[in-house]
Amino acid sequence: MTENNEQKIILNVGGVKYETYRSTLTKYPETLLGVMFSSRNEELLHPTNENEYFFDRNGNAFRYIMTFYRTGKIQLSPLLLTSRNPPS
Repeated sequence: MTENNEQKIILNVGGVKYETYRSTLTKYPETLLGVMFSSRNEELLHPTNENEYFFDRNGNAFRYIMTFYRTGKIQLSPLLLTSRNPPS
């Protein structure tokens, strides 16, 4: 049997699916994903399918978040740093 930390998790972010391990998401325990997927909150999670969780967010932008969780480095696209509609 697979240990809980090596459980595969599918994050469906705006229709883009990311497959990772629970241990990857809990590597940074103070982050939102770290808290959500910690063992202490396991009973609060409700997958849409087996080990799949849906987030209504920008799936393409989320890849930069996953890169951080996997590598510990922040890589941003210049397009994400440009605001088309600055706040008024």
